[in-house]
Amino acid sequence: MSLKGAKVLVLGAGGAARAAVFGCRDKGAEVWILNRTPETAQKLARQSGAKTIKRDAVAKTGFDVIINATPVGMAGQKGTPLLQPEDLTARIVFDLVYNPIETPLLKLARQKGLTAISGVEMFVQQGARQFEIWTGKPAPEEEMLRVVLHSLRQSAEAASDTAAHPAAPAKVEAPEPVAAVPAKPPAKPAEKPVPAKAAVKAPVKAPAKVAAKTVAKPAAKPAVKKPATKAKPKGR
Repeated sequence: MSLKGAKVLVLGAGGAARAAVFGCRDKGAEVWILNRTPETAQKLARQSGAKTIKRDAVAKTGFDVIINATPVGMAGQKGTPLLQPEDLTARIVFDLVYNPIETPLLKLARQKGLTAISGVEMFVQQGARQFEIWTGKPAPEEEMLRVVLHSLRQSAEAASDTAAHPAAPAKVEAPEPVAAVPAKPPAKPAEKPVPAKAAVKAPVKAPAKVAAKTVAKPAAKPAVKKPATKAKPKGR
């Protein structure tokens, strides 16, 4: 369908949503943005010339195209979809999530008879443009699409097999019974060893006596001679 004048609803306001909003605006579409955080949606709307919308006004407004640019529905992701089945009044539903190939949103769209486009389309086209920019040659789009689908289907089959046949828990074998080991008889007291004959030690020589130092006696003081007394003359 031609996007000129078409009414497009974009879910989300992240990087993928930004690309979708600007891409649709460049083609002349009127774009509304629905996001869990209104402030983020309002910022993107101002930058791109789009509008914002509240959740309860989606079904009343009606759109030609609905683009899901949130991770809701992606393998391994948990989250509540922004829209309910009664909100899908568009002609085309485009889910940018490519793994799994068939998302809950696309299943619901097909159940309601709407045209459903997988995120694989965007994934392959994005890779093709990158290939051409880097190499300057036309991208092998058909081969790229075939390889991507084959890889995704293999992953889905492996996940399905794992869910259907979960690995059995490892069998824990009971330990073999251990025979009772008879108690050992008490050991006999060890006999006291017979002391060996004492070795005769050689007598230890006493250390030589230190000779006493001879102390020299001080020399005797010289005798002091008394002066001779004059004899008294005998009487006449």
